[in-house]
Amino acid sequence: MASVRPWLLWLVAGTACGAGTNGGITVTEAYGFAPATASEAAVYLRLHNEGPGDDTLVRVSSPEAAGVMLHRSVTSGAMVTMEHVDRLPLPVGEPVRMAPGALHLMLVDLAPVPQAGDSLTIILEYARGASQTVRVPVIPYGDPPDSGGAPGIR
Repeated sequence: MASVRPWLLWLVAGTACGAGTNGGITVTEAYGFAPATASEAAVYLRLHNEGPGDDTLVRVSSPEAAGVMLHRSVTSGAMVTMEHVDRLPLPVGEPVRMAPGALHLMLVDLAPVPQAGDSLTIILEYARGASQTVRVPVIPYGDPPDSGGAPGIR
């Protein structure tokens, strides 16, 4: 997969995952940084509920990780900590964007350890019963998500 251009992966992640039975929730701007170790990696994406009613992200999993948790970074003085988020409300018409230093998915105990140019599979499950499988491109740690001219990344 290393030979695939990063912008092509973003195009696939930004368009293909919006198709199918997903309750009207589209996923765009998906990316993850190549982790330094196998213990954890962060993934970011944008969820937009365009469905008939409010929904909630209730579970996230990945075949490449022993577990996936939703975290929110919280700053208190000079200290930054991560809080576990059990459920993520997705009101109709209000996009929710994950970003470094804010809301993110934390994948733990990765196997195999993804490298830049690879992709990760993330499975999102919603309270209204729909689920989505998203392929997330892995980029070098610290690179801006819009590198390579990726469409849909703002």
